[in-house]
Amino acid sequence: MPLDIYPFSPWYVWFEDRYGLSWQLILDEDPLNTRRIRPCLLFGDGVLGKAEEFMCTCLEIFPSAKNGLVSYYGPGEAQAENSKIKFAELNLEGFPLVVMDHGYMDDFTFNEAFSLIVVCKNQEEIDYYWDKLSYVPEAENC
Repeated sequence: MPLDIYPFSPWYVWFEDRYGLSWQLILDEDPLNTRRIRPCLLFGDGVLGKAEEFMCTCLEIFPSAKNGLVSYYGPGEAQAENSKIKFAELNLEGFPLVVMDHGYMDDFTFNEAFSLIVVCKNQEEIDYYWDKLSYVPEAENC
């Protein structure tokens, strides 16, 4: 997205660096009210439209998880019909995330190049998160 004025920010740009990493710069008139760098999870391709489900799952799994601002796509705003979340804030154990459904029909998806690490205090806690987060726990080794 080119540097411009958008409905959610008076000055915003989304670009890629020389390593292929995606960056978003957004003007926030109260920058001390939030973390300056926050990872953004962009739900696209086969998981497009599942950002809200992901957020609800995290709120169930992580005891101190909290939602922040949640903004939904309005009628006609997204090219992809199943896009729901335009922008949302999620805090997992003090770790801020931005969660979004891709508004276009691109094939972006998650892979092993990016992961979240949960530091656990014992095997019981590992088992808890393993059971809750793993898509097919019986097919994976722990």
